[in-house]
Amino acid sequence: MLDVLYPKLQVLSQSSLPFREAASTWMNSRFGLKLEPQHVLSLIGSQEGLAHLLLALTDPGDTILAPDPAYPSYFGAFALAGVKPHYMPLEQQHEFLPDFSSIPESVARAAKLMVLNYPNNPTAGVASLEFWHETLEFCQNFDILLIHDAPYTEMTFGNYVAPSALQADQNL
Repeated sequence: MLDVLYPKLQVLSQSSLPFREAASTWMNSRFGLKLEPQHVLSLIGSQEGLAHLLLALTDPGDTILAPDPAYPSYFGAFALAGVKPHYMPLEQQHEFLPDFSSIPESVARAAKLMVLNYPNNPTAGVASLEFWHETLEFCQNFDILLIHDAPYTEMTFGNYVAPSALQADQNL
């Protein structure tokens, strides 16, 4: 049956090339990032992407770092993958950003990945490019994969322009 379906999947993949090219062009114009179209993946939504990403990159029982509060669908993805989230409080006194210094070193060393979303749902907290630099340094120090769920980058107010976590990697 797979050999019957494979040609159809190949056609679907090829037909999405114009979309992936347009997404690459947009990422370049919006964030200054040069992504190859073959590295762009079209998803139904970030819920689907996170759930599948966790299944692909973690094993049941693995520790991950996750925001608290968090977008509600995250909890289902965590449960589906069987991971153990260590919740990072997003508190007003820290501008709804995680305080990495409060994460026990043993937890940071055990963590496989970190999930964040900014502009944040549900707190409406925002992150600067400097924050993403700090986050990436923390993740690199502990060999943690950073996942930036970024569906709200274009929904901002005033002069704030939301950066992508991918931009932080350009200067390290």
